[in-house]
Amino acid sequence: MNNNKRIFDIADVKHRKPVRMDGILHQQAMKISVSQIGQFLPWLVNADTWDIKRHKSYMESCGRESFPFQTLAFIWEGQMVGMGFVRPSDYSHSAEIMYWVNSEFSALGLGEHIARTMIELAFRYPSNFHVVIKTDRDNVGSKTIMQKIGAEHIMSICYYTHQNVKSMMVIWVLTKPNIKKLAEIDYRYMFNPWSDGNQMVRFARPEEPDYSQVSDPSLIRPKQNKKPRELQV
Repeated sequence: MNNNKRIFDIADVKHRKPVRMDGILHQQAMKISVSQIGQFLPWLVNADTWDIKRHKSYMESCGRESFPFQTLAFIWEGQMVGMGFVRPSDYSHSAEIMYWVNSEFSALGLGEHIARTMIELAFRYPSNFHVVIKTDRDNVGSKTIMQKIGAEHIMSICYYTHQNVKSMMVIWVLTKPNIKKLAEIDYRYMFNPWSDGNQMVRFARPEEPDYSQVSDPSLIRPKQNKKPRELQV
């Protein structure tokens, strides 16, 4: 058993904006966790190969962000146990959050803690009526977290991952409580899944034959090496 699991207490986890020297902690975390983190966050897929200068530069740039971008580092006992990100969303009146957890601290409630912290941060801005979280269908841990925090599964989007694997991206949405009440009497406050500018089409999966929605049909790649069908006169 990992010794951290016996002594770890979520109440002892601190969060703050990253600083340049956090590059050392980030490098250590990536060496442990990059195989899992890089599976879902493409910009970190090779982070275990970065030199220390690049880690420090990355932490410094994250720390200098301002609205609508925000990044927090989560620290426990001198270790970087995770990070959370708030980013502009493709959907109107909303922000998107992302996060990762150090693999040595998985299954300890840290993912939920980071998600809730970033959601609270995103909702501090009046322009954000909603928070969007995108999870891959194979990311069971994130799916569980979304269910725990009460996020609503709005739709699923067919896409190809950065590893060129066809998958489904699940779109979860949380709405500010006061905005949710307003939405009951004024539709303009409702989350608008059409506001990302993509045309919606139907796309069925064998395990979900009844319904899945896909945005941007161009993401559904045609089969290769297939001769074009001749027109019949």
